[in-house]
Amino acid sequence: MTKDISFLLILMVITPLLITQSRALPCTEIMTGLTPCITYIINGGIVPIKCCINAKKVLLAPNTKATRQQTCICLQSIVSSSRGMTIANVAQIPPKCGFKAPFKISMHIDCKKVE
Repeated sequence: MTKDISFLLILMVITPLLITQSRALPCTEIMTGLTPCITYIINGGIVPIKCCINAKKVLLAPNTKATRQQTCICLQSIVSSSRGMTIANVAQIPPKCGFKAPFKISMHIDCKKVE
């Protein structure tokens, strides 16, 4: 519960920095969409169906290069700002949920190079 609250507070602080002008989802919407995934992102295991549904919407919403880059930046910021979350678990959500992310989910990529 404390981790969930910390996660939400961190996102509230970084969100204004991450909102873009195009059709990208604001980071707050990404965070809200991934809320059902928090337990999985922290602990791994079985991905909840609600997580799959929401993650698919969040990750497939970016339909331009700029919006995919913004989503990438947001995901990296969320994970790096939150204790216990791992990008590896975030990256496993699409394949475990049966869809392909439009970009590689990793802390080791430069989001500005995402196509």
